[in-house]
Amino acid sequence: GITNLSLSLDTPEYQKVAVGFFKFFLDNAKKIERGVLRLKFLEALTVIIKNLNTSDKAAGSNEYTIKLNDVWNLIIKWSSKSKHTPFCYTFLQSMLTNTFPSFFINSHGQAFLDMIIKYAKNEPEQSLILLVEWIKSVPKEYVQNNDFQTNMKNTILPFLFPMNKDNVTRSIKYKSPNHTDNLVEIVAQIAIKQNEIYINFINSIF
Repeated sequence: GITNLSLSLDTPEYQKVAVGFFKFFLDNAKKIERGVLRLKFLEALTVIIKNLNTSDKAAGSNEYTIKLNDVWNLIIKWSSKSKHTPFCYTFLQSMLTNTFPSFFINSHGQAFLDMIIKYAKNEPEQSLILLVEWIKSVPKEYVQNNDFQTNMKNTILPFLFPMNKDNVTRSIKYKSPNHTDNLVEIVAQIAIKQNEIYINFINSIF
């Protein structure tokens, strides 16, 4: 299968081959319409992208970054078909997990968080699973530049634990036992990423 391709970014010549592979995929993507085929391609791409991004040359390759952006935009289009949304969103999150910090920070991390929140209206369970992975994938550079704190304060905590009418304490939005583990994991990941946010959050509950 294509996951066995020996793609690399270690030299300019190898980068050219890797970029050519993504160009070929993108040029032919319009022919891939069936969900089962799209899923197979995304499973393969997940492995390829993860392997390529182990190279310290990945973040510095402008052509490669452009192709990653093009893949991202294509999969967002694919995700508009409701039956394809779950595996497309799983793939998009895998891109955030497996790429370099600037890919997350420059726009995709924030954009995908907004998509997860919107998705929760119809698919709360998968959204919480994605949110766990999103928080895990947040790079330390994102935490350090205060974007993480802003998102926690203005988006994630109000979404999961909305303020009560007293505007001091919070309640839990998703109370189903199916959601408990994910909520606990989200809070744990918040504590790992930035303890100050966690402490302020705990104080608003008790």
